[in-house]
Amino acid sequence: MDKDNINKKEILKLLGIIGIDTRYISYTPNIIYINDQRFAKFSKKRQETFKKYYPEIEIISSGILRKICIKFSEIIANEISPKNNVLILKPKNKVDYLLKIVLEPYTRKYGINIIEYDIDDIESFISNLNSEKPFSLNINELENTHDLKFINRKRNEEKKKNINSDNIVIIDSILTSLTLDEKVESILSSFFKGNGISISNGKNNSNTHNNINNNTYNNINNNADNCNTFNSNKKGNNKQTKVVYPFINVPNNWIDTFLDSLDIELNSKPEILNKSKDVSYPDNDSSIKITKSFMEFIEEIIPQYKWNILKSSNFIEEKLNDIKND
Repeated sequence: MDKDNINKKEILKLLGIIGIDTRYISYTPNIIYINDQRFAKFSKKRQETFKKYYPEIEIISSGILRKICIKFSEIIANEISPKNNVLILKPKNKVDYLLKIVLEPYTRKYGINIIEYDIDDIESFISNLNSEKPFSLNINELENTHDLKFINRKRNEEKKKNINSDNIVIIDSILTSLTLDEKVESILSSFFKGNGISISNGKNNSNTHNNINNNTYNNINNNADNCNTFNSNKKGNNKQTKVVYPFINVPNNWIDTFLDSLDIELNSKPEILNKSKDVSYPDNDSSIKITKSFMEFIEEIIPQYKWNILKSSNFIEEKLNDIKND
């Protein structure tokens, strides 16, 4: 066990001793984030007690973070089951980093295992997931094993049915950092192109790209056929790996407002937290300029419009899927 994990274990143990519910805080080596003050019970008196032992660790309580965590939990509660293996991207921007922070306490809430890995084109990768079998990581055959990180993986986890003796890890869910703004921008852009609302293959799957780096995909998933076990989700024995968008109801300005207030964290990871998420579009796609102008205009008139558009789009998509399946 490395030094960071030892320190984390000791810190969480102390928090439990002084009466903190660690399911409602996010741990990082430099900062403890209070996701919900009411449930965490992290009072000022308890903060003072904690600071006597770890004065170098900052404690942050934020109303905007609480709002983000509530929206996040509304999605996660229906999509992830206890002991699931959850894959996230190695953070490349501030939205990815916040996803990692907000997800961290679910290692204690649900006992999930978080697998962090670097995939070049996550959208293309997701679009090529097999709907008939779970996605798996063959640790022995990954080219960039130095980019692979396990969070909350137990030493005896190999004996359990979601990680086998050949170091093949069955992935129950893949979490991406798609935000409300990105989703609404995609919906409106499709309208302005005259395409309307696309029909996806499933509620949790992206179908926005059709190309993939075959070497990456094959190295990661080439042993899926040999895996006979899978930790079934709450909905039943669906063996498909879920793609989950926990920030789908979180607007960009919430994320920006929260992260811009973190001076210490921003200074420690400038290459990540000062980098906005890069959403690429074709050079000749004029609909994006129209979409962005429209979104800026309507934001001033109807602040809640993004949630309304997303809700309407989901309703229409469900109806179109029903018609398609009949």
